[in-house]
Amino acid sequence: MKIDKLPSARLSRKTGRLDGREGLPELQAEHPHSPFLEELATIGEQHFAQTTESLNAAFTNLSLQNGQLKAKKAELLQSQLDTEKDIAVTEDLRQRLSDEYLGTENQSQASRITDRRFLSSVFYYPIILVTIIGELVITYPAFETLFGDAQIVAILTTFAASAMTVSFSYLLGLVLKRNDDKKRLLQRWVLPTVLSCSVFIIGLVTSLSHLRAKKFTTEDGTASVDLGASGSSILPGDVGSGLNSDLVGGTVEQSSPIVVQGYDAALTYAWAFALFLFLQLALIVVATLGEYFHYSHLRGEQKRVMKILEKLRKKREALINKIDNITSTLESAPQKEKQLVLEYSAEIVNIKKKVEARAQAFWGTNIRQRADSPNAKSRRFEPPSLKMPDWSTEE
Repeated sequence: MKIDKLPSARLSRKTGRLDGREGLPELQAEHPHSPFLEELATIGEQHFAQTTESLNAAFTNLSLQNGQLKAKKAELLQSQLDTEKDIAVTEDLRQRLSDEYLGTENQSQASRITDRRFLSSVFYYPIILVTIIGELVITYPAFETLFGDAQIVAILTTFAASAMTVSFSYLLGLVLKRNDDKKRLLQRWVLPTVLSCSVFIIGLVTSLSHLRAKKFTTEDGTASVDLGASGSSILPGDVGSGLNSDLVGGTVEQSSPIVVQGYDAALTYAWAFALFLFLQLALIVVATLGEYFHYSHLRGEQKRVMKILEKLRKKREALINKIDNITSTLESAPQKEKQLVLEYSAEIVNIKKKVEARAQAFWGTNIRQRADSPNAKSRRFEPPSLKMPDWSTEE
């Protein structure tokens, strides 16, 4: 709402001088009447009303905010209560899983074995890493021989074949461990299906072993070892045969070393094939046993439940912090109300002082304009009476 502005001190003096020339107000009256002063008082009370309206709006806004905070606090308290219930249920589940993992006296030894983890992650992951590296190292030469100069194809195929064998080992160990768990039986088709897939893995291993053994041996069944141009035969009967020296005129003349292209290998194709076959099968068996002794359904459940429990605890902590902040804000509401009253009371006092100052400026010039009047010299003129708001701290 737009209200009139308080007149300036200059305008008050000008009005007082003009009224003084006209002999206004009548000084002989007990309460001299001045239209300017009445207008000044009215404008001052308008400003009081506007200040009161602003204070009420501030109170309403504060009350609305407090109401929203109270509703939010009630919602957070209910959420905290639900979270506490979830934490209690989750902690109870964690304790039951822990007790089940430790086992009881009535629990059979076979059941305890299927629930336990005998190979910790500290040993399990290095074993899997070594298995993967071993698969890559053993498999690459076979595909290198097969694809020749296409090294990129050989590398990609090596990674694919190694991934298949390692993944199969992981799945086989997992299924075997789960199959022994009589409390949580797998469906009947799972184990036969996995075992039937081993036919393809064995076929892959056999094919790779054939390629490696073929590269290792020559056509006549002997291994080919190329010593190059800088070496001599390492066979016992050839020691010193690559060196002929004749003493001519006190000098030593040496002949060129004899280059030997190969020697009879200790392994035939069959032995080389068996070596690579059992070597790769050994890696598969190690990976399978590693997963078998590492996997534990109860350990996995405990880890999963602990993650849920940690999330719930963090959620509870966040809820408590929010509730504390809202509680602190609500508790400070009375202090904020007092602060609002003090701020707007100061504004009321400021308006009152301005009205009094304008009235004094008016009377001052009015009296000086009528300096020959004895009434003007002897009377004391009070500022206009203002009706102060009830909430104002001003007495």
